[in-house]
Formats: sequence, C-alpha cells, structure tokens
Amino acid sequence: MNGVEINKKILIIDDQVEILETLEKILGNQKNGKKMENQLDDLLEGFFEKKEKEEEKENYQVITVDRGKKGYELVKKSLEEGEPFALAMIDMRMPGWDGLKTAKEIRELDKNIELVMVTAYSDISRKEILDAVKIPEKLLYLKKPFAREEILQIALSLTMKWSLNSELKKKNEELNLRNEKLEMANSLNKKLTVVSSHELRTPITLISGYIQLLESGAYEEKNKREKMYSNLSTATNRLIKIINRLLENFATSDKAESMIIKRNYFKIEDVFEETKAEVENFLEIRNQKLKIEVEKNLKEVYIDKHMIINFILINLLMNAIKYSKDNSTIKLIAQKSENSKCKVIIQDEGIGVLEDNLNYIFAPFFVEEDNSHHHSGVYEFKSSGIGLGLTIVENTLNLMGEKINCISKKGEGTKFEFTIPLKK
Repeated sequence: MNGVEINKKILIIDDQVEILETLEKILGNQKNGKKMENQLDDLLEGFFEKKEKEEEKENYQVITVDRGKKGYELVKKSLEEGEPFALAMIDMRMPGWDGLKTAKEIRELDKNIELVMVTAYSDISRKEILDAVKIPEKLLYLKKPFAREEILQIALSLTMKWSLNSELKKKNEELNLRNEKLEMANSLNKKLTVVSSHELRTPITLISGYIQLLESGAYEEKNKREKMYSNLSTATNRLIKIINRLLENFATSDKAESMIIKRNYFKIEDVFEETKAEVENFLEIRNQKLKIEVEKNLKEVYIDKHMIINFILINLLMNAIKYSKDNSTIKLIAQKSENSKCKVIIQDEGIGVLEDNLNYIFAPFFVEEDNSHHHSGVYEFKSSGIGLGLTIVENTLNLMGEKINCISKKGEGTKFEFTIPLKK
C-alpha cells in the first residue's frame, strides 16, 4: 500500500482450542483439504454466523496461546526482538489471568498494539475495560457471535492502522531529526553571520577611529601623522585578511565549528603587546595608561591569536577606554588560575555596571547607558555601540570551551576575567 509495509503479525489468546484453530484458519494462509474445512465448519456454527460462500484467506502471521500470561510473555519477547505484534485478540474469560488482566498487562508493555476484547457475555462493561486498559483509540470490544467477514475486516483494518501509525511515527521522527539539523544549521548560520560582521566591524572601527583622530587635529606633527597613516594601513591590511578568511570559511561552512579556531602556542606577553599597539592611539588621546602585568614563568598559551586579539581583547579594552575617565589606568593581567590555565583580567577604573544589569551585559543589543546620552565615535568617554561586543566576546569564549566573568560596581570600575589554555 503505497510503499507502506503492513505488519500482519497477530496474537490470539483464548483457552478454547477450537476457537484458536478456527481463527487461525480464517486469518492464516492455510492450505488445507476440503475435509478439514468441513470439520471446521461444524465447529464454527456455535460461535460464528454461518458462512455463505468461500472467502479468500489473508496471509497473516498468526500465533495462538491458551493462557493470558503466555500471551504477555510473547508480546514482551516480540518487543525485545524488534518484531512487535500489530494486533492481539483476547478472550475475556480464561483461567489464570483473565482477559482484562491480560489486556492491562500487555498495554503497559506495548502502547502501540491494537487490542480486541472478545466475549460472549456482558458481565464487564465497556467502560470498565476502557478504564483498565486505557488508550481507547487502540481498543475494540467485540461480542460473540461474529461473522467470518467481521474477523477479516477487523484484522485488515487494525493491522493496516498499526502499520500506518508506525510509518507516520517513523516519518515524524525523521522529520524531527531533519528539523533539528536545520535548526542547528540555522543557528550556526546566525552565529557565523554575527561573528563575520564583528570580524569586519573591529578593523573598521579602528580605521574610523584613526580617521577621527586625524580630523581632530590632534596629530599635527609629521612623524605622528605618519605613524597614524601607518596604523591605518595596518588596519586596512587586516581587514583584507579578514575578508579572505571569511571567504575561506564560507567555502567550508559545513565545518563551521572547526574552521573558526586555529590554535597555536604564543607568549602571552607578545599577545598583550600586539593588542596594546592596536589601541595605543585611543589611549593616548584620552591620556589613559594600559598597564600590562604577567606572572613570572607563565607558560605559553594555546590559542587562536587572531580571535583572542580581535574578538576578545580589543573589544574589552575599547569598552574600558570608552567607559573610563581621562587620565585613568587600565590593567591587562595574566596569571595562572586554580585550574592550571591562564587567567586573563581586564580591569578599569570606569563608571561600572549596575548590579541589576550584570546578568544582562552579555545579551545581544544590551546597552546600559540611556540612549539620550549616546555618543557617536569610538574613543570618546561613554561612547556606545549597538550592544553586540560583549555578546561576541562571550560566544567566542564559549566556542573555545571557556567562560567569562564580570565583577563590577557602579562608580568604581569593572573587571572581566576569563581563562585560556596553557601549554602542558
């Protein structure tokens, strides 16, 4: 049926051997002679309406047992082997486990099996059966006598129903898996978009800052202007390298998680000095000092230097510069942490963060300052961006398997701490 494989495995539980043989003959692919058929016809008269014509047999896989507990064990075994029954027909009156007990136990084992309760009596109501067995959409109550056609139709309908439900469940699981993969791909795409935009934003911000410094007339001396032009050239070259790297990343975007991080061993002093060179002009225009402190005999760090400098250190230092007053000191510290990693600390004497806002500072687009006090530019006191910088910092560190912590008090400054691996 449209490519759906029908599960024709049927279990019949009844203590009367004659009933078991009769139902097996109706449902099974038996090739018996006319003599046996006539003998069975005699047995049918007491339980089934008289047949009017020969019926075509369905090729069901019929298994019969005469006790409820035996049926329960067969259902359990079939589930363990991954070949479940589609349908169980259970007689209500049996020694040992009666039909109600049998159906209840089987239902607890298998929530998907179709159950047909068969009885010639009315001593147990349908409601009692439903209350005990549960899942009414998979429970049928059938009273004797019944026609041969009725048995065939029930078997056909319920095995087909089981098979369609099983196929639907399988397709839904496949669809959910595909959706999870799509959501993961979409999430990676969003991360890549944000990270990519910030890759470009950092050198562009520096270039913009250098241009503003030149336009402000702060560097009228030729040697200082030449130094500024040199910085502009360096930032521009970095921008070109970033674009090339992003193009390479997009070309291998199916490996987005592994492509971004390119680790190597570096002296943390060199990393700090290279970072300082990037922000030195902004420190100078604000008369601020960047004090570097590195613990003695600290081993090399194992990092992606490009990401640590451009995504994390520059970001945190530019925040410190912007939110600290003129003539203040910013510290960039490296020391061995308790978990044998390198702890990096960026500490300023700036305006600090309200305690209530500490839980939100890494959220996208969060800006603590009132928009009415927003300043354009990259180095002025309290100048503000769009609130993505700290989000990028946290996401980058998370990608590296690290975390960042912020300690701050309004009016007293802010300290950011994170760890990076040391050479073993």
